[in-house]
Amino acid sequence: MNVARGYRRFAIAVVGSWIATWAAIGAHAAWQQSVWSNVFISASRDRASVTELVLSNQKSQEYGELVGASMAWGALAIPMAIGFAVIWWVYRGFRGNDSR
Repeated sequence: MNVARGYRRFAIAVVGSWIATWAAIGAHAAWQQSVWSNVFISASRDRASVTELVLSNQKSQEYGELVGASMAWGALAIPMAIGFAVIWWVYRGFRGNDSR
């Protein structure tokens, strides 16, 4: 394995795992938000206690914020990929024109 192939694999592994991790967190948070939203809707239809309404609303908002946070953290994959490209560009620049 040469440097170029190893560096590409490393960059793909880092950026890919970053995207996969935050996508999984966001998907779980979206699922939980829908569950708690359904609890809130059914509790408001059944005229349940205020405590149940407040708790379900609070949990739904918390998971909604987590969805937004996971989207923001997941978007950092773009600057990471650009950073890997710049590092490779600098490495190639210092390496010179080797004909090997």
